[in-house]
Amino acid sequence: MQTRSTGFVLLTLAVLVVCVISAEAGERITGTMTATQTDSMTVWLEWTVESLAGVEGFRLMRQADPPVGAWAFITQELLPPESPGSYEDHDVWAPAEFRYALYATLVGGTEVLVEGTLCVVMVSGSPVDQGTWSLIKAMFR
Repeated sequence: MQTRSTGFVLLTLAVLVVCVISAEAGERITGTMTATQTDSMTVWLEWTVESLAGVEGFRLMRQADPPVGAWAFITQELLPPESPGSYEDHDVWAPAEFRYALYATLVGGTEVLVEGTLCVVMVSGSPVDQGTWSLIKAMFR
């Protein structure tokens, strides 16, 4: 008799743990985002999200020249939890393709992809290689 009640208690604890993990992993935020080239070295990003409940802020990821380039966060600090929100990316070069994705940082520190925010922009203009662009930017900082 004691084995059954112990088994029931263990089973109950296992179910509770699974439910808590599922609730945290199941956070879902949806929205939209656009990326527009405003000049030869700038991309303007604008987004909206359906709800800001539980959102502490946003961060942006970018992939340059897919599939060669790696995804990396371009915003280290949290952007304000605003909808609509915007960001100006001055670290682009031409000609190149850039992909962007918006991540929400939730209360407690979990980061989740804002579904529906993956967007692509082709930056056109005079060809400038990334090394030259880095030198130009360094001169004006």
